[in-house]
Amino acid sequence: MALAQIKPGTTDFVAAAGNVLARDPDAAVRQTAAALLVEAGPAARPVLPAAHAALSDGEPMVRVYAAAIVGHLGETAIAIPVLLDGLQSPDGAIRAEGAGLIAEIAPLDKRVLPALLEGLRDEDRRVRIAAADALGVIGPPAIAAADPLWRMIHDPDEDVRDHALKALRLIKE
Repeated sequence: MALAQIKPGTTDFVAAAGNVLARDPDAAVRQTAAALLVEAGPAARPVLPAAHAALSDGEPMVRVYAAAIVGHLGETAIAIPVLLDGLQSPDGAIRAEGAGLIAEIAPLDKRVLPALLEGLRDEDRRVRIAAADALGVIGPPAIAAADPLWRMIHDPDEDVRDHALKALRLIKE
């Protein structure tokens, strides 16, 4: 993590993070490496094989981040099913992360909007917030989400209400 703050996206960082993603026995360490490689963007291309291998990692969050790496590098057809699977995880943090990442990678894919609409009804506030934010990222093409987002202004959580209103503004622009 320290290396990413000092030299994000550099060849040395990407190589080191790719090595960790491919070989570290600790799932939390692989998850951190994968998340940092998502942030590296196109500079992560040299570790694409490690990201592909991590799509079948035993840790669901590693798979979600690996899908984001692959998707950001243009292989959305491979990334979308993994991210959609993440949206079905029993873990709210994984569902929330998947919601945000899928909107970045494939905002116009026909499977994304229904998945995010489902996320608006999630019992976990993080998922509802992430789904609202993701719909805002999609913008006007997510107009079908306007009614469910309007209903969210009655959510008991103030942050959820705020994020729903922000998403509505972005969708209606």
